[in-house]
Amino acid sequence: MKRVIIEPPAFLSMVVSTVETFKLENYGLALGYKLNYGFVIEHAIPIVSAKRSAFYVASNKRREQRVREMINNFQMGLEVIGDFHSHTGLKNSPASATPSSDDLGTMERGKLYVILAANESPFNKRAFSSWKYIPGGFGVRGTSWGLNIELRAFELWGEDEYRELKVICPLAAGI
Repeated sequence: MKRVIIEPPAFLSMVVSTVETFKLENYGLALGYKLNYGFVIEHAIPIVSAKRSAFYVASNKRREQRVREMINNFQMGLEVIGDFHSHTGLKNSPASATPSSDDLGTMERGKLYVILAANESPFNKRAFSSWKYIPGGFGVRGTSWGLNIELRAFELWGEDEYRELKVICPLAAGI
């Protein structure tokens, strides 16, 4: 079974950008490398100029390309291995950390896709909880700043199918 290791700086960037943009979706690039068993995400770079709404996020392709070229020029041994984005839950419509049909239509073989679902917690707006692995290791979940957040990872499998990857996230497991 393929898996993805999410290093602490990447996890922090993905969760913080999800909380910061809540009620709008977020989007960013996953930087790392591929191995035989899956992926390692070292860093996650939010794309600030993306157009956002509660139902979609769209990157400005020209600006995203500029970021990709800059990353390549740093020659850090990292590459863009995929992306991450959030799904935002609204009052009577909870978000799910699974690819939508629109997401599936943009997925490419050999790339990694991380989705974070953010739903308002019924508890204190500043509530925090321990992060835990989802049973089976298919993602992590926790509460940050009053938002229940679930993170899962996927890759394209077949024409219109995706496969979920096992998530290993040392920071989330230790919080």
